Formats: sequence, structure tokens, C-alpha cells
Amino acid sequence: MIILDLFPGGVIQLWDSVANGYWHARRLTFLMGGTYHKLEWLRMVGDMVFLFAGALPITLGALRSIWKRDLSPTP
Repeated sequence: MIILDLFPGGVIQLWDSVANGYWHARRLTFLMGGTYHKLEWLRMVGDMVFLFAGALPITLGALRSIWKRDLSPTP
């Protein structure tokens, strides 16, 4: 996420703010167009890694422990 989105996006935004002013680099037309917007879509790669390698196994483990608790006989 840092390599694909945050650092390059920050460099692009810094370059634009130096060239055109801070107000220009924060406009919606700048943020939603061109290379900056494509970098935002590349961020999904890092998000998917987090989702499948982190959040999904934790959720499955929690659900499995709930299912085991419901199936075990109570004394």
C-alpha cells in the first residue's frame, strides 16, 4: 500500500502543489482524474492482501470457535 499508493500519490500531489498551488492539488478534479486516481485503484492490491491474509482467517477462526461451542454437549 505504501509502495503502490501512498508514496507515489504523495509525490504527485507534492509536485502539483509546488507547480500550481496547494488548492489545485486538493481539488476533486485532480484527485479523481489521471495518474493519482489510477494509483488509488492500485491500492486495492494491498487491501486484498490484508483482507485475505489477515481479516478473513480471523473471521473464520472466530466463526469456527462459535460453531464448536454450540455443538458441544453441555453437562
